[in-house]
Formats: sequence, structure tokens, C-alpha cells
Amino acid sequence: MGPGLEGAELLRVCLDRLEWPPERLAREVNRIAGQQAITQKAPYGWLKGSTPRGRLPQFVALALSRALGETISPAALFPDARGGAVAVAAHHGLDLPWTSEGALCCAALLSAPTGNALLAASGPMLVACAVDWLTVPNPEAPTRLSGTPLDPEFVYLLAERIIQLRRLDDTQSSPLVLDLVVHDLHLAAGLATSSSYDRQTGTALFGVLAELAQLAGWVSIDLDKKAQGQRFLLAALHFAHASGDRDFAANILSCLGYQTLWTGDGASAVRLIRLARQGTLHTAHPLVAALLASREGRAHAIQGELAACARALDEATASFTALDPHTAPTPIWAYWINEGVLAADAGRAWLEANDPGRSTKLLSRGLELLGSDQPRNRLLHGISLAHAHLRVGNLDDAVMAGEAALDVARIHGSIRVRSRLDQLRGELTAQPSSDAHRLADHIADLVGA
Repeated sequence: MGPGLEGAELLRVCLDRLEWPPERLAREVNRIAGQQAITQKAPYGWLKGSTPRGRLPQFVALALSRALGETISPAALFPDARGGAVAVAAHHGLDLPWTSEGALCCAALLSAPTGNALLAASGPMLVACAVDWLTVPNPEAPTRLSGTPLDPEFVYLLAERIIQLRRLDDTQSSPLVLDLVVHDLHLAAGLATSSSYDRQTGTALFGVLAELAQLAGWVSIDLDKKAQGQRFLLAALHFAHASGDRDFAANILSCLGYQTLWTGDGASAVRLIRLARQGTLHTAHPLVAALLASREGRAHAIQGELAACARALDEATASFTALDPHTAPTPIWAYWINEGVLAADAGRAWLEANDPGRSTKLLSRGLELLGSDQPRNRLLHGISLAHAHLRVGNLDDAVMAGEAALDVARIHGSIRVRSRLDQLRGELTAQPSSDAHRLADHIADLVGA
């Protein structure tokens, strides 16, 4: 936007850029409000200088910001409106240099969070961020000369806590888990911005920051806090880059790719994961390489790119087969990547690619290998197996798979689990089977439908 634009002039420029008539803006505002909050002609009055009441300025700013892919504040659109939370993009303020100083500024932002409402970033914006990461040189290790010297033992204790928090996230997804992770993230960010530390301690501290921010982002997304999750993950990417951990940075990008995939932007998801793989080409730990290739396969499957899907999944298998734990110790954060996870993820990919026959074999194999580990993964893959059996007409096997999945169900706040269960419930309800209906009722009780 041009400098100094505000009020009706800014609104007119926004509508011109989007090629929206005022009626289109009215429809978008009503969609955000969840009701018929304004008439189709209301924006004509705003273009003449009138100011909407209540939360309408925030809704207008939100509609325009989402469509334009940049932050448009309510105050700029309606200078006479009363103050309120400003809607800003998830990446707001994180357009920082890819240096240790930029990562320190990122930590300062997280240690003093604002009360602004966040908007999810678009796939192309995330891709642009990934390209930046890929093309900048590795920074010097973070150091800070002023402040109370940081005892490395504190960093070690935070790192140990991350292991506990990841295990907790394996068994449940809840706002309480997120609160615990964010608490430690703010603590670590405060240490980064107020303490003094040498390069060795700084590298370890920013590695901890990267893990905490990634975990906060992943849990946020699982709780349907998409924009907040993106913000944490983008901050994590800065921290991982500052700590020199390219494998973990690639994992973060693949998380953003998965999140983008779930919003329906498969093309951006493929690009994000490919950029992650490019950034660790010939250097990635075999488990990390397998994870990235597996996630790329899933993205191709959803895009209907079957040959590319098969190629990526084969590459995942080859990377895992090449693993020698004696020469390549597993990164602590990658403890959950194993043969069972990769097999089940491949099964889910082929389910997305509309090949349920191949999917059932891989999902069954993955669940068998997982055993009693990773309850949430077992629940999600068990639901996928039930879907796959339904698609090939194996109703009895679908019911058995669904019942086995519910045996380990701990849903809490996971939106992924709830949405998958709700979809399965709908498919079971349509079946002419009392067993299927009984399982559907059980699911309804679990999700509170």
C-alpha cells in the first residue's frame, strides 16, 4: 500500500487491488461474522467515510488481510473507530535477517508477545520464507556479552524438559500441554535476550528455542490454532538456523508443509517439503531424509501425482534402509520416526491417492510395528485403516479397525483426531450394519456429537 493511505481511500485501493465490488466485501465480512451482520450495500457507506460499529472494523480488516496476504489494520481503515485488537499476519515482525542477531530479535518478540489477533499466512508466503532459509549462508553461533552469565546447566535442564513434553504430546493433545510448552519457550526466550553466553552455550540455547517453538507450533496446529502454530514454526526456523541445525530446520519446514497440506494448498506443501529436502541434500540423517521423503509422498498423493508419490515413498524406504545407528546416532527429537511410522504414513498416502488396497496392507503393517507406542499415531492410522477397508468393501474389517483404534483413544483437544473420527462416523452411519451403527454411536459419544 502507498504511504499515508487510510480511511475510505485505503479501503478503495484494497478493493481495487482485489477487483472486489463492495458486495463481495460484505459477503466476506458476513462469513467471518458467522451471521448476516451487514447488508450487501453497507460497504458503499464506508467508501463515503462512514465507520462501522462494534467488531465490524476488525472483521473488515481480517477479510482484506486474508485476501491480500498482508496486514491491513482496522485503525488504518477506520481511523474514527474505537480501539480493539489488530489482526496481523502470522509472520508479522518475523521478516528478520537470517543471522544470530535476527534470531535474537525473534526471541525478543516471543518473550514479549502482543495481544494482536493472528491471521494464517498463505502457502506462497511460507514458500518465500523457505527459499530465504535455503539461500542464505550459515550464521555465526549466537553470543551475547551483556547480562548475567547463563549457566549451561539451565539449558541442559530445559532440553531434558523438552523430552518430557514431547512424550506428553504423544499421548494427548490439550491446551494444558501447549501452556507447558509455551511457558518453557518464553523462559528460554527470556534467557536468550537477558543473559550473557558464549558460542557453545548460545548454540545449545537456540537449539532448545528451536525445539520448543517447533513443539509449540505443532501442538497449536493440532488444537486448530493455525495462525499461532505458523508463527511458532516460523520463529523455530530462525532459531534452528541460528543454532546451525539444518536437519531440524528441514523438519520445521516439513511441518509447515503438512499444515499447508491440511488447508488444501497441496502445491505449496510440495514446494515447502522439496525445499526442506534440497536444504539437507547429501547431509541429512537417514531418518530425517526418510521423514522428509515420506511427507513429500503424502503431498504428491493428495495432488494426484501418483508417480511422484511412489518415487518419494521409495526414497523414504531407501533412506530408512540405509540407517546405521552406530555411525549416525539418531537426533533426540527424531525418536518417533521408525519403520512402523513410515509404513503407516505410506499407507495413508496411498489412501489419499485412492488406492485403498495398497493402503490397507501398509497401514496394517505400520500398526503392527508400532505396537503400543505412540497412541495418537496409532489412533489416527487406525482410523485411516477403517476408511481403507470401507473403500474396498470390507465392512467387518473396517469395524474391527475402528474398534481397535478407539481402544487407545485419548482425544482431548486434537482437531485432527476429532475431524477424522467425525468423518469415519459419517461413513459408518451410511452402512447397512448394526455393528457399524454401534461404532458410529461410540464415536459420537467420544467427540460429543
